Amino acid sequence: MKKLIKNMCVIALLLHTIHTAYCSTSQTDTLTTGMKMPNVDMGTLENGVPLGKFSQQAARLVILDFMNSSCSSCIAALPRLSKVAKKFGKDIQIYPVTYEDRGRMAKMRKLNDIIAATDLNFIVEDKNLKTLFPHQTVSHVVWILDGLVKGITHVEYLDEKMVNTMLKEGRLDVPQKNDFKTFDYSKSLKDMHYPLRSYAALTGYIPDADTKFGTDISSDSSIIREYMINVPIISAYMHAYGKITRLPYMKADRIIIESAHPEKYSYASDRDGYEEDWLLKNAISYEFEFTERNSKDKRMRSIIQDLDNRLHVKTSIEKRMIDCWVIIDGKGKSKNMHEVGQSKRDFVFMAELNRVYPVIMDESTLENKIPARSHKSFDELRS
Repeated sequence: MKKLIKNMCVIALLLHTIHTAYCSTSQTDTLTTGMKMPNVDMGTLENGVPLGKFSQQAARLVILDFMNSSCSSCIAALPRLSKVAKKFGKDIQIYPVTYEDRGRMAKMRKLNDIIAATDLNFIVEDKNLKTLFPHQTVSHVVWILDGLVKGITHVEYLDEKMVNTMLKEGRLDVPQKNDFKTFDYSKSLKDMHYPLRSYAALTGYIPDADTKFGTDISSDSSIIREYMINVPIISAYMHAYGKITRLPYMKADRIIIESAHPEKYSYASDRDGYEEDWLLKNAISYEFEFTERNSKDKRMRSIIQDLDNRLHVKTSIEKRMIDCWVIIDGKGKSKNMHEVGQSKRDFVFMAELNRVYPVIMDESTLENKIPARSHKSFDELRS
């Protein structure tokens, strides 16, 4: 194995030049799956023996493994290929095919332990076969059964299971290797006709729209679209987290922004001037379309993760130590004292709206009302 690694380091510098020279082949008269293999000259083996015409091959299944000695993964696959060839005997013939000359392969037999150990015969100095099956990367494996090209795959599929399937069923239900695809990478995935598992888009403030959160469901329920238009970043997160868990009133004391530029995430009148001007600069518009029937919880978690990635932040709901007021069970002056007034929930909410008061935590068990209007201060409520 050490010889293999050492050899790869030595020849790596030549890889680009060799690869370019080998792969700059014309696609004229090339073969694809389903076509008949012409009766071409198969070339010469590394021992100098000519193979003759394709029609002279006795095996039902002929496999051409285009490779070269600069490809470490190609070489690493040789022991498996040798094992497969022995397993199926005369029914199969595997030929590693290379453009390299006999001298090069003879040298590699001496320097590389894996190549030295394989009993597969290399087709060397290939010119004809690479023209029929042009490619840009190796390994490039061609399966020819009973004279018909049945598949062109990556070498990982060349194993006992796939060979057995090919011999019995005459087909391979695996991805076909194609090094000359015509995909238009300039187009958005959303503009194509491929089904999207999900789709998300993020932009800034949209002048023609109001601030809005919403959910749209297609008529056949196949697409669920969650959207937020012209919202502060903090509000976007609060919306998503609020769908996952019940949040208290999220006043400023409950929101911790650890950033060199907190003004990007949340508005503060004493710092940011006019709120509308701030929204124009910092608000976001976002949508996420789901095509899988996910729960609301899962959709919101996906949105949070996606926003984190797009905005380069890390958000969480967590417990931290802060100054706060706590409502606990106490000793009232009268049992009937708390039969009128605000509910605790309303009292806490209204109190927290006042920026003067800190966060209020309700740890009491009583459900009595709080007669806040009959008291002049919080100190009186304590009695």
